[in-house]
Amino acid sequence: MIRDSKKRASFTWTVKAGEKSITVLVPLRYKKEFLASMAKPNLTKEEYDTFMNGIDTRYPKADILDRIGKQNLIWGGVVTFFLIFIASSQLDLSGYSSGSSNTPGSSTTQTTETTKPAPKKKKPVDKKKKLNDILTSINEFKVEPVTSIFDAGNQKTKFYNLKSDVINYRDENDPENMKLYEKVLNTHAKKLQLVLKDLRKGYVKFRANDLWKDDFKVTCSGDCKTITYINWRFAANAQIQDFHDDERSYLKELEFTRVNYKWIDYGEYTSYNLK
Repeated sequence: MIRDSKKRASFTWTVKAGEKSITVLVPLRYKKEFLASMAKPNLTKEEYDTFMNGIDTRYPKADILDRIGKQNLIWGGVVTFFLIFIASSQLDLSGYSSGSSNTPGSSTTQTTETTKPAPKKKKPVDKKKKLNDILTSINEFKVEPVTSIFDAGNQKTKFYNLKSDVINYRDENDPENMKLYEKVLNTHAKKLQLVLKDLRKGYVKFRANDLWKDDFKVTCSGDCKTITYINWRFAANAQIQDFHDDERSYLKELEFTRVNYKWIDYGEYTSYNLK
């Protein structure tokens, strides 16, 4: 027990929170109400705000308690809430259990923490297996029949994406890995040319069937890198230009190198280089 500067009998109440602690000085005339308030943890927002506004480190804690006590004895419950608030903000309350001794001048809190299982370690990635899986996907890729002017380009993108992650499985410190890595890249580059050729053939077939009702004839030659459209409307340059503007992007995506526009099977025609 101690006396404050105004010679009033008081006792201290301390709670520890980790390495920190807070001590409040409680006038003895509020002891009974203060200890009884331990069973009153629920406060209204008004009560909480009033108490928090009264806390100012520039004034002795005894004065704060004294001012609050003069207003209303229920503020013993506010003090309890504040002590719990301070403790809970500093301690991990998972698996929390406590025992307390309300002897004037001290407060003890015992805590036990539930041990959390250690996170499982991720298995290391088998880079060689990943590279072999990619290689298998490349070798097994097959071009499907082209069903629209967009479909051929979509299939090309799908094949390109097979090697999108290959760089993630490259290991410069492993000679066998690097050999396999190079094999994947080379295989993809060679297979790409075959895929593009099949896609061009599929595109020509689709366009021939699609434009047949409008009296078009569509063929290809030279490893199917040159595509030829034959229709009577191509006797007019304006018709050629309009059609070419619509078709050009699809042809370039499939790596056609030349397109011819004829208005009859033989004779003069207009040609565009797509490189």
